[in-house]
Amino acid sequence: MYKRNVYFIYIILMSLVISSSISAQKFGKVDDSEWLITAPDDYPEAGAVVIFDKQSVKVALTNIKIERHVRIKVLRSAGIDEVGDQSISFYEKYEKLKHLQAHTITPDGKKHKVEKDAIFEKTHNNWTTTSFSFPNVSEGVILEYRYTINKKKWYFNIPTWYFQNKIYTLKSEITVSLSPGYAFDMLYRNVPGRYKNPKIESKPDPKSGGYRKLKNYIWTMENLPPVKDEPYMSAINDYRASLRFLLISYTYPSGDVYPIVSNWQDQADGLEVWFDSYCNKDKEIKKLAEEITAGLTTKEEKSKAIFEYIKTNYKSSDDYDTRYFKHNKISKLLTDKNGTPEGKNLLLVQMHKDLGIDCWPVLISTRENGRFEPSYPEDRQFNYLIAFVQIGDSWGFLDVADRNALYGILQPQCLTDGGFLIDGKNSQLVRMTIKPINSSRNDLTIMNIDTNGVAVCSTSSVMTGYYAAEMINKYDNTTPKKFIDKFIKKPIGKAITLGEYICTPDHASTFKVSGSFTTNELVRHLDENLVVKPVSFVFEKNPFKSKKRFFPIDFTYPFTYQNTVKINLDKTPKEIHLPKDIVNDIGKIRLSRTSTLDGSTIIITCTLEVIEPEFRPGQYNSVKNLFEQLALFDDEEVSFVYETTE
Repeated sequence: MYKRNVYFIYIILMSLVISSSISAQKFGKVDDSEWLITAPDDYPEAGAVVIFDKQSVKVALTNIKIERHVRIKVLRSAGIDEVGDQSISFYEKYEKLKHLQAHTITPDGKKHKVEKDAIFEKTHNNWTTTSFSFPNVSEGVILEYRYTINKKKWYFNIPTWYFQNKIYTLKSEITVSLSPGYAFDMLYRNVPGRYKNPKIESKPDPKSGGYRKLKNYIWTMENLPPVKDEPYMSAINDYRASLRFLLISYTYPSGDVYPIVSNWQDQADGLEVWFDSYCNKDKEIKKLAEEITAGLTTKEEKSKAIFEYIKTNYKSSDDYDTRYFKHNKISKLLTDKNGTPEGKNLLLVQMHKDLGIDCWPVLISTRENGRFEPSYPEDRQFNYLIAFVQIGDSWGFLDVADRNALYGILQPQCLTDGGFLIDGKNSQLVRMTIKPINSSRNDLTIMNIDTNGVAVCSTSSVMTGYYAAEMINKYDNTTPKKFIDKFIKKPIGKAITLGEYICTPDHASTFKVSGSFTTNELVRHLDENLVVKPVSFVFEKNPFKSKKRFFPIDFTYPFTYQNTVKINLDKTPKEIHLPKDIVNDIGKIRLSRTSTLDGSTIIITCTLEVIEPEFRPGQYNSVKNLFEQLALFDDEEVSFVYETTE
């Protein structure tokens, strides 16, 4: 049903080496050869490298024990910031972190321990993050840490192992040790087929009197390039070589089988019971829905009315008591008028149903969370809940997370491949067909320039479609002042005096920003010339910095950005030098610029059209060069000379 991501396979030029288990490297004992490690030939810019990253997973009848041991070498000063701070996350409800040890080893052999008062914990929504900083970090040192996590239940299964890190990894290894009786499966991502056969070690299980055997499954990879966050990429984990070891069932010595992983229908049944229990005030919900839609006749009108009501009257909270909800029951959401986005979306579903409008909850894995695996029936792959509504032949995905959310237009983070629609025995995995919507941003800035070099400017920006939804989300999650500072002041990068700015979310899928500012730093005198720097607010810097890229560029959705600057002069200049007209078309993306003089008005229009949102790694340099050209536009100036008066 879904295509697996195979972009990384071609760049994993390393051998799968069968090596000893995690116990081979003793904590704190550094081999002489490790001090001689330098930057890899295929990644000479490395600031630090992971010497080894090893994890042992021991699966017993009542718990899972995870032991991890990591050793890192700092090669250059640039690597200090990359590896000096580390963190470990675990679900405190079912997991416990133990035996954390960390130290810095300097070339003279001294060990500088991370003390307890340098270890910090932060818990939110049952997830605890333990963070620490290594002491005495400098070029040439070796950093090392190890820890144990005990999982109380099978509920979360075995966590996915990512062979690749954000820095170059010389060796990555995972060992899974199983007690007798377990049936399992394995899911690979970005791992070439010939590397999917682990080394298997077998030994008698003393608890069975030697009749059954314990088995160790060991996977080892070497010389792995880094996968780090870069602009315009989806979830980083979608591009890392990884292994997911799945426990399917356990067979007791008696022959009884206990299923650990069920099918998708079983998952849906459990979710529906939970959601029905959560919506415990159905009569109140129905009464409220009828009051909101009183006087409306069509289902479309009613759907839009309850959408507007919920997003306007219920605040969103990021405080979760359960996986999706702030409260155990929806009655508390109704009285507090405050709940998680998922809780508000389930209320939206229930109101539609109470009005006789077809609507269902859909679980998705957001782009930040990564693609879900359809062959693995586990609803915890998903991290968000939206609504799907169908009215006749029309349909749409809805999300009331933001107070200015747009009907039928999802946040870009929700534009994913597929989801899990919950509808009793008709529950199913669904493809997320995203409607093609015109997504654009059009900036118009009028710069009135006087002969003293002062620019009095007015700006109007109109955004549509997914571009508008993305900007509305940023607007809703900060203060108006901070938004305008980031929207106007930061891109210009000059001292400006802001006038009044107005931000107008339009429920018809647009977002408008308009206002004025004054500055004398965009105009300068150069001999007899007056030089003006046109204003731009987007892509004033090239977002693509890396020399090469091992995974696709993903703009999420097609869009058009147009920046028009009108420079009004006091009078018609005697002589003028305009930026050159340019067209750069590389197929799925096009950049153009035109410059004209109309009397005493200079008009410069720059247009970027992203026709298709995804680009292969092999196209990276072409895209990078185009955006470098776009960034250079921001540095180009207009110069002109006025007639001199005697």
